[in-house]
Amino acid sequence: MSLALRLLRMVFTLVLASVIVFGLALLVPGDPAFTLAGESATPEQIEEVRRALGLDQPAHLQFLNWASRAIHGDLGKSLFSGQPVATEIARRLPVTLSVALLATAMATVLSIIVGLLASLRRGTWIDRTVTGVASVAMAMPEFWVGLLLVSLFALKLGWFPVAQYVPLSENPSQWLMHLVLPAMALGVTKTAELARQVRSSMSQVLEENYIRTARAKGLRSVQIIAKHALKNAGTAFVTVLGVRIAVLLGGVIVIERVFALPGLGSLMVNSVLARDLPMVQGVAIAIAVMVLIINFLVDLSYRFFNPRVRVIG
Repeated sequence: MSLALRLLRMVFTLVLASVIVFGLALLVPGDPAFTLAGESATPEQIEEVRRALGLDQPAHLQFLNWASRAIHGDLGKSLFSGQPVATEIARRLPVTLSVALLATAMATVLSIIVGLLASLRRGTWIDRTVTGVASVAMAMPEFWVGLLLVSLFALKLGWFPVAQYVPLSENPSQWLMHLVLPAMALGVTKTAELARQVRSSMSQVLEENYIRTARAKGLRSVQIIAKHALKNAGTAFVTVLGVRIAVLLGGVIVIERVFALPGLGSLMVNSVLARDLPMVQGVAIAIAVMVLIINFLVDLSYRFFNPRVRVIG
């Protein structure tokens, strides 16, 4: 698929996601106008607030007005704080991205090392241990892992802070210290899934004829793995990695609540509880855009791992 078609598919998916997000937000129980006006407000006052918010218009007109503003970067204002939604998202986004990127980096490096080791020692106690530990890790909920890490490494050993967030610009070392445990909580399950993928892909690649030919030519194992095996096993790994990152962004919402991090996840939960519809819609669209960008980058990476994609594309 050409680059233009991929971009067109992204736009179509974003439009579809916008319709779904806007429609689901309208189905949330409760009347934002009643909540904003207060319990003592008269029906006339509630109706006045509803008109001011544009809630008295048909749903399709509300969506078109919202979408036309969103295209220009205006996602509306919070019903309660009065702050622009885009500004609040921009303020919270670095927190969520920091946790997600650190968790992804940890999961990628560890899974490649562990999965590669298991594939090279298939059938041994190393392989069985990696497979067993990965199966257990995949069954552990992220919030439970987070609470376990806090109890052990923060409360008992005191190696890491319990919660809060320090911006990178203020103190890089403290920024990293505050993110290690949340990233570990998010990354444990992803590391296990990716390690199994690396083991499976590498086991298949190492049985291919061109690998046997390379060995017959006398190439060293390090050269064979680095130059041929890893790259050919990379397509399946990157595909699973892209899916896992998208799932990881959903897990950030839970982890941010566990570690009291002021990111998009906390903002989403607070906005849902307060029925702040513009904020809910804005955060949902921001997460959808991030997922689409990740999928687009995964598609582009296929051109590196598989030359046939470049020819067809």
